[in-house]
Amino acid sequence: MSSAPVSAGGFGWWTPAFGKGIGTALLIWGAYWIGITTVQWHVASLPDTGPAEMGLLYFIQLAPMLFLTPFLGPLLDRVGGRPVLLGTGMFMGAAAACGVLLGGLGLLDFGLGAALSACLGLCMALGSPAVHALIPTTVSLAGLSPAVRSVSVTQNIARLLGPMAAGALLLHVGVPFAVAVVAVLALAGTLLLVRVPGQRPERAADAAGGLAELVSGFRIAYSIPPVRRALLLMFANSMLNLSHVSMLPSIATGVLRVGEAGFAALLAAGGVGGLLGALFPLSRMRSLRTISALFAASAAGLVLLAFAGALPLAVSASCLMAALGVMTAISLNIHIQRSITQEIRGRVMSLFTWAWGGFLPIGGLFLGTVADHASVRAALLATAALLGAVAAINLAAPFAATPSPEK
Repeated sequence: MSSAPVSAGGFGWWTPAFGKGIGTALLIWGAYWIGITTVQWHVASLPDTGPAEMGLLYFIQLAPMLFLTPFLGPLLDRVGGRPVLLGTGMFMGAAAACGVLLGGLGLLDFGLGAALSACLGLCMALGSPAVHALIPTTVSLAGLSPAVRSVSVTQNIARLLGPMAAGALLLHVGVPFAVAVVAVLALAGTLLLVRVPGQRPERAADAAGGLAELVSGFRIAYSIPPVRRALLLMFANSMLNLSHVSMLPSIATGVLRVGEAGFAALLAAGGVGGLLGALFPLSRMRSLRTISALFAASAAGLVLLAFAGALPLAVSASCLMAALGVMTAISLNIHIQRSITQEIRGRVMSLFTWAWGGFLPIGGLFLGTVADHASVRAALLATAALLGAVAAINLAAPFAATPSPEK
């Protein structure tokens, strides 16, 4: 981890490299949310698009996290987060430029929209673990916890501002111009990252390579009990809590029958909730036992969303669900970060990103399938019941407190 001197004051852990790295993350994540909101609304507005198609779109969007993210860990441990994040920004800019052309020609049907969504999902699958690997190398050891919190705050600022910007762009200038903004932001983030000095992680001389390294990442995570438990809880948080976002387009178009502004409001409410969750003081949440309370509250939020018959109530439920999901993710993230050393951070945090985003598409596919055969309400209630069951099982198991010393 970086031993560079830090400035004095309440933000004494802050470094110039951290500021540029977090700025890059904000631009790339903001571009992602503008792009995803635009594609989701465009596809939801196409004829014959129902909950099953939206669940499939959500699966396609996040499938790269499910299938690729675990393989990224060994690469991050070898080269660091900066080169991967640079490649992510350039690829996102190129994909968005193609989207501008397709949208301008009126060719952006479900298939091509899904392809663009997959490209954006690939950028998230590459970029998120790269940010988690990069940021700890830009601050001192004492700055690790506030840096982790700042990453989550930045993520949720992007989640708040991105849909709001997309809603305004869709209302006033249309899909091609909204996607053009994605390209501009992604390339701007890439240019900012160029000014961040590179730092290769320290590796053992006999480190294995290829598939053996991937297996070693799973083995390392499994061998550390707090990390193993935290990753399993993150799987549940993603599949049964955070995946409710996949139903927001169907809720906006099929249940509430609101327009672009209403859909953007639902997504932006998630950003507000996520930001509030990231700012919530978690100092007392030193044990994984507290995750059960968050899961139980999330199950209640799903029930509220299922019975929301008006936009204000749905917005409130979306805000609550996002706040609880982010509080859960941050608690688990800090718990893991304090339990690992720098030489294994890339592999372990890529597994955390995999648990966070890789299982979202499975949850989205489950919700879409149930909604298509029954109703959106039935899908949300079924997920709430499963989440409540996980909370009960989790509460019954013994848990150790988060390790005090940061390694």
